[in-house]
Amino acid sequence: MNRTSYIRAAALADVLKNLRLEDVSKNLSLADFGVSSYLLSNPERLVPTDTFLEATSRSNYATGDTGFLFRSGFGLHLPNLGLAAQSMIFAETLRDALETLQLAVKYFQSDSGIEIQIRKGRCQVIYSNWLGENTDGNLDVQYSVGIVANLVRQTHHSFDPEMKLFYPNARRSHLTNTSTDMDVVSSNVGIVEFDERSLWDRMTLSNPERWEIMRRFVGSNSIDDTFEYSLTDTVGRLVSASMGISRVSRSGIAAMLGMNVRTFQRNLQAEQTTFRYILERTMQEIAMEDLSAGRSVTETALKLGYDHPQNFTTAFHRWFERTPSSV
Repeated sequence: MNRTSYIRAAALADVLKNLRLEDVSKNLSLADFGVSSYLLSNPERLVPTDTFLEATSRSNYATGDTGFLFRSGFGLHLPNLGLAAQSMIFAETLRDALETLQLAVKYFQSDSGIEIQIRKGRCQVIYSNWLGENTDGNLDVQYSVGIVANLVRQTHHSFDPEMKLFYPNARRSHLTNTSTDMDVVSSNVGIVEFDERSLWDRMTLSNPERWEIMRRFVGSNSIDDTFEYSLTDTVGRLVSASMGISRVSRSGIAAMLGMNVRTFQRNLQAEQTTFRYILERTMQEIAMEDLSAGRSVTETALKLGYDHPQNFTTAFHRWFERTPSSV
């Protein structure tokens, strides 16, 4: 590849997990797929797309199955894709999820995009990348179409969505027993098509509060904006996205990142910081920004989770040795 492109390490996790389930990797190590265990333990970390493509190519070859990557995406436990997936699966309706998907793709993978078109009662979700019509590009499209189709399935369908899938080298044999009612068409582009009415079906895991936090987060953190992973920075951004929506807690942020509290604390310690420090620093930044922008002391206090403005005033004086009203 002639340019640098990045993808979140979470994209690799279930592909390699499925290899183990299919018992084709018992004599192979992660290194055989160009992947380190360190990357897989940090799902939000950025890896070069060519590392991802090398792993998918080797996976496809190892299984000898042209539908392996499509099925990996289609059967993926979506939360395993990290924060990007959470921003979609907790949406209220499929329409909300797909609109968020456009933001999430830019967070999850650089130089790829999603277009949503509605015509004649059908909705088409079109996935594109810059790789072109070659083996790498086709494998990426197969996997991504599987993921998008998987997302469409995560709804309480009020009727049959009549899904049709277009992707390179598509075959009926790629479908599982639970999806044989779908149509597949071999195509140079990746498209998931379904009945437009499905857009208003409710997502199975709908959690509007969690969705709003995740949507804020992925919408302001595209790969184009940052090329260095830092758990400290990610936690700070999640804390900021949570303010004004829900109370922020160590366990809550750890859960968003797919970690238990002990692992979460250990990983922060490795970056020589603590959750308490990140939380307080973020609150200081938000307090000063909002007050400087004209937000009232009471509004700012409530946004930061204080039950009483006086408690916020006390904290603010401790931080800055001045009162909020003096800003």
